[in-house]
Amino acid sequence: MAKTVKKGEIAKKNFQNVHFYPFGNQAASSYILTANPFSYLRAWLDGEINSYDRKRKRAKRLEKAKYFCELSESFNQSAIDSRLPVKGTLLYYSYLNLVKSFLLVEGCDLEKSMEHHGLSMLPDFEKKIKISGEGDNSISIFWEFSKRLGDDVVSNSGYKITLDELLQEMPEVHEIGHALNLYKPKRKLLPVDISIMTNADTYTKLFYEISFKDHQKELLPVHKLKKNHFKDKIYQISCYDDESPERVFYRSDLRPSFSKESDRSWDGAYHKLTKDLDDIGATVMLTNKGYRYYMNLSPGRLHRLSSSFALMYYLGSVARYRPTLYQNVLQGEYQPIINEVIDTCPRQFYYMMVSRITKQVCAIPMAKI
Repeated sequence: MAKTVKKGEIAKKNFQNVHFYPFGNQAASSYILTANPFSYLRAWLDGEINSYDRKRKRAKRLEKAKYFCELSESFNQSAIDSRLPVKGTLLYYSYLNLVKSFLLVEGCDLEKSMEHHGLSMLPDFEKKIKISGEGDNSISIFWEFSKRLGDDVVSNSGYKITLDELLQEMPEVHEIGHALNLYKPKRKLLPVDISIMTNADTYTKLFYEISFKDHQKELLPVHKLKKNHFKDKIYQISCYDDESPERVFYRSDLRPSFSKESDRSWDGAYHKLTKDLDDIGATVMLTNKGYRYYMNLSPGRLHRLSSSFALMYYLGSVARYRPTLYQNVLQGEYQPIINEVIDTCPRQFYYMMVSRITKQVCAIPMAKI
C-alpha cells in the first residue's frame, strides 16, 4: 500500500537541478559535450599529467593511461573500418585498453607483474565464458575492473556466465532480445524517471524518487520493487502530483543530511544517494537528449559495464578461435542482436567509461546526431 507523504522539491545546487549520474561526479554537474570521448579523455589526462611532477608515481601512471587511451581509440578506428567477425576482436581490444586506462587512473599499477584478461572461453563452451579469480602474483584485468565497479568478485570467481545473461544487462538491446524471443524471463529493465529531491520545508535532507508510467505494470514485473533487495531501500508513495496521475512513485529510505553552504556536504550526501541507486540496479543509457534511466528489476551478477566488457570478450574470442560457433550462433538466431550490439554498445561504453575516469558527465552534442 502506498504511503502518503509530504511533497518534496527537486534539489538545486547553484540554481541548477541535481540529477542522478553514476560517474562519481559532483552534484549539479553540467554536461561535457564532446563528439569524440577519446579526444576529451586525452585532453583531461594531459591536464592531470601537467599538474604533477613527472617523477611522481601518479604522473607516470597517468602517462601510461594516456598511452592506453590512444591504443583504445586506434583499435576502435580500425573496428569502424572492418566487418564481423574481426570487428568483435578489434572492439574487445579497444575496450581492454580503455579499461587499463581506467585502472591506472584509479591507482592500479600495471606492468609490475604478469597480467591476464581475467576471462576465458573453454573449448566445450558455446554460449558462456568463465570469470577468473584474482591470480597469485598476477593481475586479472577483469577482476580488478569488476571489483572497482562494485561487483561481488569473490562469489563471481570461477562462475560461468552465459551469453544471454550478458545481453540482458544491456538497455541498448533489451527490447530486440525479447522481440526475437531469445530470453525466457519477462522484461526486466524498467524505464523510469529518477529525481534527486529535498524536503520542501527545511532543505536539510536529500533523497531520491523513482517514478514510471502505470501501464508498465502490464509489461514488466514491477511488483519486485517491493521485494528482495528493494524492500529496505525504497517504498511506494501516494501519487501527489495531480499532473501525473498515470505515474507510480517510489521514494528512498536513505535521507542523508546536507548543508546548502558546503560543497563537501552536498557531494557527500549526493554520492550516498548515487551509490544507493547503483546498488539497487539503476542504470543509464545515453541518447541524443542526454541520459535516460532504467531500473533493473532482476540485476545480474555483473555491473552493466562489466557485462559489456565480458560480452565483447565473448565476441572477440569467438572471432579468433571458434569459426564453427561463429556460424552456428552469431550468424544464426543471434545475428540481429549481435549486429545491434556491435552498432550501439561501443559508443555507450566509451562515453560511460570516459565519464567515470574523468568524473564528469560526458554526452553527445546535439549537432553530432
